[in-house]
Amino acid sequence: MSRRGVRSALVAALVVGLASSDACAAKNVRKMGIERDGDVLLVSFGYTDIWDEESREKIDSGLPTTILMRMTLVPAGKKTALGFSLRNASVTYDLWEEVYHVDIETEGVETSVVVEDRDEAVKLTSKVKKHPIGIEDVPPGEYRLRVRVDRNPVSKEVLAGVKSWLKRPVGSTGKLGPGEDFFGDFITFFINKKIQKAEKTRTFRSQKFTL
Repeated sequence: MSRRGVRSALVAALVVGLASSDACAAKNVRKMGIERDGDVLLVSFGYTDIWDEESREKIDSGLPTTILMRMTLVPAGKKTALGFSLRNASVTYDLWEEVYHVDIETEGVETSVVVEDRDEAVKLTSKVKKHPIGIEDVPPGEYRLRVRVDRNPVSKEVLAGVKSWLKRPVGSTGKLGPGEDFFGDFITFFINKKIQKAEKTRTFRSQKFTL
């Protein structure tokens, strides 16, 4: 299968995995900052509502909390995605040092930050500024971004798959590199209903915009 074919298959699987979210997303529009930089969209928005007071307080127990964000680019009024991107963030409280360790993974980039304030740690896990999603070969038209955010996905397998994929040198646009057809196994993580459960899920979409 060609690189473009593999990419299309992966995006299609992501759409299937998110299909149950689309009905809710259709009524939940969230204003996003969207800039274009060549073949990449740079997107800024927040999803701090994935947190509640109980989950914020649980951070101080020292157990890690994971926030997984999945985003697809979809033509307005349609369901077939033409682009995708992932972001995985976790926060862990150091009981001895009394600081919060925040680890963020996006395509090809890992960032670690230490902060003393819990609210700041929560914000780092659930706000994105100029997050990239590739639009190479995407035709002109009207589009939306669809987003699913999970707090503490139940499946350890899907988290392992996400981490493995994000660490690969695929670049910031989400494009698959040569020889990436082994991602067929990874696709199953996103169409297996057993791994869709999480402590809390939020789904929404952006305003319409034109490319």
